[in-house]
Amino acid sequence: NLKSGPVIGSGLSGNVVLVKMMQSVAHPNLMKLIVAVRCPTYLAIGMPYYQKGSLSSVLHELTPSHLAVYLVQMAFALSYLDSNRIVHSDIKPANILVDDRSNAILGDFGLAFNVPHGTEIISSDSVGGTPAFMAPELLTLGNVDPFKLDVYSLGAVVWCILFKTEPKSTVTFDYLHETNMSPDIPQPY
Repeated sequence: NLKSGPVIGSGLSGNVVLVKMMQSVAHPNLMKLIVAVRCPTYLAIGMPYYQKGSLSSVLHELTPSHLAVYLVQMAFALSYLDSNRIVHSDIKPANILVDDRSNAILGDFGLAFNVPHGTEIISSDSVGGTPAFMAPELLTLGNVDPFKLDVYSLGAVVWCILFKTEPKSTVTFDYLHETNMSPDIPQPY
């Protein structure tokens, strides 16, 4: 089933790279590319529709059993991406979809990038993402290990499942950097 939606971005060359990256991966917990159609001013990308939505939409319903299953599935997906030298760069509940069999599917590769062979460290200013899910080492504006960034983001997703909520909008990456404070930590379950 396909669902219509906005076309990803307006930068045609960036979207061509995205399509090539999505075509190069095949893992049961990574979103599949169904079709890509190049139009004169944009690229239309067709992907599966997940009726159950994303983890964001079902956080309040998730149990520790879900956490165990989704964590293992996302860890396997990240291991696969790492072995293909791909960094997702935007792992968060909204980008983890749930299929009809209740499997977690990592989607939205809009900020993903390939790390060239032989490269182990990259500049932190070349990494995108959602601030509340970004690794704290990105604050240094120095060099970072790109593969560790996705692992941190997955840990933040685990936190969301445990506490059945996403980070508050005031407790963001920028807020913590500006105030040099840590948020209050709620008790799980």
